[in-house]
Amino acid sequence: AVAASFAVAASFAVAAPRAAVASPERIVRETLPNGMRLLLVENHSKPLIAACVFVNGGSRTETPALSGLSHYYEHLIFRGGSARQAELEFRKQMQRVGEESGGYTTNDHTCYGFTAPTRSFEEALWRSVDAWMNLKPTQEKVSKERQVVMEEYNQGEDRPDYKVYYQIERLMFHDHPYKRDTIGLKNVIEHASLATFRTFYEERYVPNQMILALVG
Repeated sequence: AVAASFAVAASFAVAAPRAAVASPERIVRETLPNGMRLLLVENHSKPLIAACVFVNGGSRTETPALSGLSHYYEHLIFRGGSARQAELEFRKQMQRVGEESGGYTTNDHTCYGFTAPTRSFEEALWRSVDAWMNLKPTQEKVSKERQVVMEEYNQGEDRPDYKVYYQIERLMFHDHPYKRDTIGLKNVIEHASLATFRTFYEERYVPNQMILALVG
């Protein structure tokens, strides 16, 4: 059902008649029956399609016990590993079929995207959807990425400008979820269980927690 949702969205982008769009700036908004929201812009100036998916996961959505897991999952997604693609295969193959544009995590969402020639879009889409939605979280993957995430955490602790920014956040948003930094709490990064990771993924990486934007 998830793959079908992305396929429906792709059909809008690839097959929509040019006459239906009066201006390349027009944004078509759709909501699928499963809750996935679509933002579509038809633009034929180049034989390319760009896609971004926004997951409703960021520090705003995390309790103290989950603080930092949205960002941590960004790392796990890029390591990858599903029934169809081995670990690290997704990013290598995307260099062949298009441009995998990386990802980022904010207070409000986590974003992933790619740009691909129209002729390669079908493969780019299935590889991306598979990487985003069919990750197999394992203890080995969590452990491998834990060191990388902790290095980011420590870099922030070593930079005075970051520490000042974090302090300002906590003062400004004292009673608001924004007071928790995107990088998260050290204790959560170091000790979150595999069961917690799996539940986190199952609750957030689902269609009704996503917005898909397509331009092409």
